[in-house]
Amino acid sequence: MKGSEISLQAKMETIESLAPPPPIGGSLWSSLLHAYVACLSGSELCEAVLLTLTHDEAVRRPLRGRLVRLGREGEGLDQIDALALRLLELNALPSTVRPRIDALLSHIYAFLTPPTRVRLLQHWKGRGTRGAAARWLKAISADPLLFEISEIVAYWRVTEDVGAARILVRNGEPSLLNELLSEFIEKCREGWLIGKACLKAAPFPDACWILVRKKFPATFAYLCAKRGRAISDDEALELVHDALSRPNGGEAGLVIWSLGQLKMWSALDSIRASLPDLEAQLYRQYATL
Repeated sequence: MKGSEISLQAKMETIESLAPPPPIGGSLWSSLLHAYVACLSGSELCEAVLLTLTHDEAVRRPLRGRLVRLGREGEGLDQIDALALRLLELNALPSTVRPRIDALLSHIYAFLTPPTRVRLLQHWKGRGTRGAAARWLKAISADPLLFEISEIVAYWRVTEDVGAARILVRNGEPSLLNELLSEFIEKCREGWLIGKACLKAAPFPDACWILVRKKFPATFAYLCAKRGRAISDDEALELVHDALSRPNGGEAGLVIWSLGQLKMWSALDSIRASLPDLEAQLYRQYATL
């Protein structure tokens, strides 16, 4: 019997019977499952996606994979766009289904028309949940047509979401980062992110040196090495102790690396002489985690 002569219901019964595959011989079952899914037309595939929102991942995964492949190949884009709009209109769903829909929409976002992408971005931004906000951030930051950095700045200042800070550091102009540096230093806990922001900002405000030194000693040493800022031998040893006193005492290694970049041989000698005490401090720090 030709595939076109078989109802979608019958096709879905066959597909569902193959998922999940058995422990033994499962690879052949999996191959057969994906082959059956490949036989679905574009419209059947989109309908199958809607019908299986409450099904196990073993059924939904191959359908989603085929949908994404169609999008990447530029096929069935109108049907994918229509599917997204139908998904956005679904209401009164079980709590377990909404995250699945959001995940599916994330997978097909790049294949949607600009109006549908705008609607989806508004949907995620208006949801008010951390998961939806993360999807909004990820989608808009990778969308050159709709990306607007002022929106990310506004979102950062309301939520202090480190994900927004990462996007701003990656995409922001040096002058913008210069304006945001003090906020990042005050509100972020990721020293590596502060380091990237400081290196990209121009000009680097003198006041920020003091802020970074107080909160991120290892990042301060790293920036000194990158920007050629001199520090004394006494301050070098103090930076090691300060880094060891932080929750992640392992960052003292970054301080030592930075001293090497600054060619501070005598400071390294002092650290080597103090190694037993420094290692004991590091051990005590890890013991309290």
